[in-house]
Amino acid sequence: MPMGQWPASTAVGITWGIGMNAGPAGELNALEGEILARGSIVAEDVLRLRRTVYAGDGEIHQPEAELLFRLNDATAGNDPVWDGFFVEALTDFFFWKEGADSVLDEATAALLMDRVGADGRILEPTELKLLLNVTFRSNGAPDDFRRFVMTAVRESVLVSATSLFGRGDRVPGAIDADDVEAIRRLIYGTAGEAGMAIGRAEANFLFDLNDATAEADNVWEWRELFVKAIAKHLLYAGESPTEVDGAEARWLIGHIGGDGVDDANIRELLAYLKQEAEAIAPALAEVCARAGI
Repeated sequence: MPMGQWPASTAVGITWGIGMNAGPAGELNALEGEILARGSIVAEDVLRLRRTVYAGDGEIHQPEAELLFRLNDATAGNDPVWDGFFVEALTDFFFWKEGADSVLDEATAALLMDRVGADGRILEPTELKLLLNVTFRSNGAPDDFRRFVMTAVRESVLVSATSLFGRGDRVPGAIDADDVEAIRRLIYGTAGEAGMAIGRAEANFLFDLNDATAEADNVWEWRELFVKAIAKHLLYAGESPTEVDGAEARWLIGHIGGDGVDDANIRELLAYLKQEAEAIAPALAEVCARAGI
């Protein structure tokens, strides 16, 4: 959604139609001009922005949020502290709740997706960190928002040369340790790794990533995450706890193929299922037998 067209309405946790804090408005306008003329954001700019956008009532309003997005879109080679401030301030704007009721509502999720996707650069690393931070802080989010974030993470893994958490460069197309941590937190959500909440969308996401990076030099933690998460989806999320039933077997075979298993992660998954499941459907047992598992 282009800037200036955000709805002047009220959503849970977000107040629209309130102007920029009157006192700091002139300072922000001047600072924006300086930054745009320079083309980059330095550490001193971030200090001035932090002091000014939180002035008055201590909240981030729509004009201030728009300013931060404009600056992020229009600058490059920024000081590393910009990322942290951008994510912190806009997380405060889009999502401020804490605790058990911290569920991202439909209106807020839609607005965030529109704004981050407005310039066609979901892979922009600072905005991707914002998406992840909002997701990690929430105690639930609409399905379309979770799919949006998973798609953004997948594309980042495949084509981005920037680490998700800003710890240097990465090899596009290979899953590194930062990717694994982000993926782990994304698929398990607030339940933690000990939880059983691995849904079908998350499981499909993991298979998509595994297929796309099958020939890459992924870190070893990826195999462990993939195997255990898919196993939890099959053994705990369906209607046949501790078993892989016929429907689950068909889904799994559809992903791995029934004529042979060459991928090491898939072989590890099948071996793990044979060990942990109380029973597996005959069709999957045949796949395991043909693969020598």
